[in-house]
Amino acid sequence: NMSREDPIKAEKDFSATLDEQFPLIEKISDYKQALDKYLVLEKQTRQSSDLASSKRVLNKIVTALVDNNDWEYLNDLITILSKKHGQLKSSIQAFINLDKLDENNKQQLELKMKLIETIRTVTDKKIFVEVERAIVSRQLAKIYLNKLNDLDKAVEILCDLQVETYSLMPFSDKIEYILEQIQLTLQKGDYGQAKILSRKILLKSLKNFAKADEFKATYLKYLIDINVFDYDYISIVKNLLLLIEIPLIKESAEYKEYLVLVIYYIILSTYDPHQNDLFSPQTS
Repeated sequence: NMSREDPIKAEKDFSATLDEQFPLIEKISDYKQALDKYLVLEKQTRQSSDLASSKRVLNKIVTALVDNNDWEYLNDLITILSKKHGQLKSSIQAFINLDKLDENNKQQLELKMKLIETIRTVTDKKIFVEVERAIVSRQLAKIYLNKLNDLDKAVEILCDLQVETYSLMPFSDKIEYILEQIQLTLQKGDYGQAKILSRKILLKSLKNFAKADEFKATYLKYLIDINVFDYDYISIVKNLLLLIEIPLIKESAEYKEYLVLVIYYIILSTYDPHQNDLFSPQTS
């Protein structure tokens, strides 16, 4: 069952076998021969549902391929293993670490993109690896943004993911992801999209976790950007007042600037004919 995240209890424990086999395999000078031996162990551990041992073997396989720069085979292997793997999740987690590829090297950058696309393909529409898919999609969006200067493509990749629905993603990671989605859409100047995305975050939920205040400040700044675009002075004032309440902002260099802005926007909002009735006494 492909969608089973944690396989049933191992039918056989391979840890002793691996402890004995690994040193012998590591002595083999031809890495292709070594790989064949690892792949035999991969199959045995997988078929016996020994998840811990399977992970150990996968890490050896990935390391051998990376150390020998055999990225083509690594790419093929992701697809092969994803088709027969009872534990797609652990195999994808083993493949996810692509930091060894140098993004400043054109060839390696292309390889990295190809590998990420393969991982995105094999994880598509599989709920139990959606967090892993989000991680590599974010890497790909960053490549398009920073290396290929393609903001539109970065937005398309990043904003395609509805991370708020991911049950396996930690809450603060979801917030960070959505904030990044908002940031990119604002950078693109797509305020409509930014506004839709901003509704996925509830201000009152930004508390009681490590980066809560930092995320809250970032979120309010994005909301103010959207309000400014909409000439929504009342909301600007409301959000600025919330912003300057955050201890992090109170102690920052910009605190005084924000105070001045509050007054500036209060004055603007009073002179805005649409908003005027909010400030003048209610006429019955």
